[in-house]
Amino acid sequence: MTTDLTVDRETVLAALRQVHYPGRSRDIVSFGLVPHVAACDGLVKLTLAIAHLDDERQHAIIAASTDAVHALPGVRDVTYELTTPGAAARRPAARGTLPEQHRIPGVERVIAVGSGKGGVGKTTVVVNLAVALAQRNLQVGVLDADIYGPNVPRMLGVASLPPPEAQRLVPAQGWGVRVMSLALIAQHDQAVVWRGPMIGKLLAQFLDQARRSCRVTPPSRWRRSTSWPGGYRSRTSRSGS
Repeated sequence: MTTDLTVDRETVLAALRQVHYPGRSRDIVSFGLVPHVAACDGLVKLTLAIAHLDDERQHAIIAASTDAVHALPGVRDVTYELTTPGAAARRPAARGTLPEQHRIPGVERVIAVGSGKGGVGKTTVVVNLAVALAQRNLQVGVLDADIYGPNVPRMLGVASLPPPEAQRLVPAQGWGVRVMSLALIAQHDQAVVWRGPMIGKLLAQFLDQARRSCRVTPPSRWRRSTSWPGGYRSRTSRSGS
């Protein structure tokens, strides 16, 4: 039996609520000193709004915070950055970032590709963009939201999902890109007659229940003059790894 040791943002915040501000009974989360937490595959990054404090209190909070998070099952490493209170709110949002309430845990940027017309090359754009980003050593995943004619897996050369882990779907991998698609779970000859609510529920399940790992196996096909998905050839070269 496998145990799900996935550490998410809420688990980390719960641990940090046990860390008290030096000399006070209140915790650092309720004081607003933890404006941002990111957690993915056992890697946790904390933003601590304590840069305005003296060195002694800074060191005390950093030590207590990192110790509390390290003690959580499944945590492999903890890093932190210091800022001042309110700095995150004053800082303009980076282009392409999402408001905190709309963020997907473990996902830093979202690129949406869509069109009001079929057959214009959306899948070709998505797959080649994803592979290009992966070749730049970025962690990339594709959510194929095409319910009636999903073909992203075919272009990435994958046919099925790996076995679930800890009751979570595990994305398939092709060309260094993780992918979730209805084509990977539906029968090839099965008609899909779903409408709005059911489609929305499926996409939410892909987003919420799929395991997002920070580790991707680089494809051995990344060599010079790599043949790209869709029959294109790359204009850049990369040595195989």
